[in-house]
Amino acid sequence: MTLKKALIVGASGGIGQNLVQSLSKLEDWEIVGLSRRKPTFESKAQFISVDLLNQEDVQAKLRELTDSLTSSTPLFMAAPRFQVQSLKI
Repeated sequence: MTLKKALIVGASGGIGQNLVQSLSKLEDWEIVGLSRRKPTFESKAQFISVDLLNQEDVQAKLRELTDSLTSSTPLFMAAPRFQVQSLKI
């Protein structure tokens, strides 16, 4: 079975946590969560602690992740004050 991959920005917040938990119930999803803080809940998701407002932190921590992302990878934005156009990997 080929897994679908989801990238969730703001995965440790309220909306992000609910999304992570919902997708975790589905067997065909691989989940990558991005947040500044480590999650306070159990999940099968891979979490990466990164400050998305710090370009050096983004490039250092997400460089390897970009190899596994495609143009069809869903990006879920659960970080209310973050704009996608500012993310450069």
